[in-house]
Amino acid sequence: MDRTITVRVAVAALLSLAAVAWLQHAPASADAQSLPCQSPNRGFDFDTYEANNYVTNYAQAIQLAASGHGWIAPYTIASGETIDLSYPGLETGTGASRTAPNTALGIPASIFKSIIWAESNWGNGARSVAYGGVGPSLVSGDCGYGIAQVTSGMGQFGSDALEPGVPSARQALIGTDYMANLAEGARILAGKWN
Repeated sequence: MDRTITVRVAVAALLSLAAVAWLQHAPASADAQSLPCQSPNRGFDFDTYEANNYVTNYAQAIQLAASGHGWIAPYTIASGETIDLSYPGLETGTGASRTAPNTALGIPASIFKSIIWAESNWGNGARSVAYGGVGPSLVSGDCGYGIAQVTSGMGQFGSDALEPGVPSARQALIGTDYMANLAEGARILAGKWN
């Protein structure tokens, strides 16, 4: 019996090593698609404002986004792109009997604040940006942008961007404006809950 366990552990170790070796030698184009902040695709170079009184300003903004009041209704810009960062509301009920999303039901602000703290330490700009200043947006290794570390919909390939390396207006708003970033974070969180 000990020999069987030893063989299984050895096989598992070999499979793990093979997976790591494959990942290191996968084609560069596959890497750029699946790891959006890896070479040659390092993400968009957005600049943003870092609030001077960040504790008060970000707490109020997080509260608004969590309650579903963080953004205006969807609108279409001159290029024809529709910007929709609207809050979808929350479903309730059991897994077998869910209600339609209700926009009067917000995300508990304490939960959203905790997520934002874990994601960005309540910072919207890179650590080099002074409070009350403008500079590079906070971008994580997986291309999460801003205070809510929004990754979904921020890709440089496919339908997210206008073309590789050229952000859509929606992406630019999420990457530069902390209120838009938080509204999108709340929209994504509500969608995952639902």
